[in-house]
Amino acid sequence: MSIHLAPAWRGRGVGPSALAALERIAFGALGLARMEARVKADNAASLAAFRKAGFVAVVAKPPVSLVKVRREG
Repeated sequence: MSIHLAPAWRGRGVGPSALAALERIAFGALGLARMEARVKADNAASLAAFRKAGFVAVVAKPPVSLVKVRREG
């Protein structure tokens, strides 16, 4: 996945909110079981947004790979 925010919207909580909305669509209507993202290791703001949205790093070397898996139930 890829997400880009206009500079005026950065640092305002829009990233995690957008990722949460995407999660509802991906795990709901689309029926996906997993979402994956790759983030440049030096992009601390993006890494923080994905982590705040519940993504977990599975590969720590650049680029960082993050995953979120649909919970059953």
